[in-house]
Amino acid sequence: MQHWTLCEILRIAQFNDVTQLNYIDAHAMAPLAKQRAPQKVHQGSGVFTRAQTRLPGQESTYENAWHVLAPTASCGYPSSANFVQHIWRSNLSMLLCEQDAGIMEEIEAWRITRLDGQRRSLCEVHCGDWRERFGKGLPHLQNIGQSEKALTFLSFDPNKYSTDGQPGEDDFDLYPLDLEYLVESLSSLEGSVLIQLSTYDRGRQNQYPQQEVIQSVNGILGQLADYTPSVVLRADGNMMSLICTRKVRWWGELSELPPRFNKWLRQC
Repeated sequence: MQHWTLCEILRIAQFNDVTQLNYIDAHAMAPLAKQRAPQKVHQGSGVFTRAQTRLPGQESTYENAWHVLAPTASCGYPSSANFVQHIWRSNLSMLLCEQDAGIMEEIEAWRITRLDGQRRSLCEVHCGDWRERFGKGLPHLQNIGQSEKALTFLSFDPNKYSTDGQPGEDDFDLYPLDLEYLVESLSSLEGSVLIQLSTYDRGRQNQYPQQEVIQSVNGILGQLADYTPSVVLRADGNMMSLICTRKVRWWGELSELPPRFNKWLRQC
């Protein structure tokens, strides 16, 4: 679900003549992961396996890219950044945050060997918690080869969004305090912003009901000027992806994604 949504957002943005992308991933992963993280295995895993064995399947933007990047299961599974660099055709800068030092080394090797000269120089890999890197200030567009016409795309893929509690050491969850921090970080960032927050509650049933999560996210991010409430894609009662925007003129087209995703899911 996360990457189907990611790929469709990129497709829509390019269709609307967005030519500059500033991609920021708070939870990067290995460029080609060989094993799915246990916390990401859920009741939708069967859909994932079927889609993988049928590539390019329905020939969606997602499946076509997946088929090129990792045509067989033995190749591993592409990261978000890997999908982005493959699909995005024009100016691209990236900030990739990863806590695991070993995975960070894989990302750095991918940056050096896979990205071309300009993209390589405009890709920053941060080893550590995303909160630490955001605390230093998000990159100013003019310093990374972009203008105010760029779209800043922030991706958050925590284990889950918890409507209570607060961040702890090496915490892979996301909390309201984190979104408050994000609002502050974005206050000095120019241009349009799109945030994709994918969350999976694998705790007790309905520990964090989806509607409570949606209300919390919209309530906090609503402090952003020109904020548009979330478009929500749901894979099941636990797993969903929220798309939140600021100053994105084509945000209305994103509202078409939930029924399209549901149709894609039914046909898998």
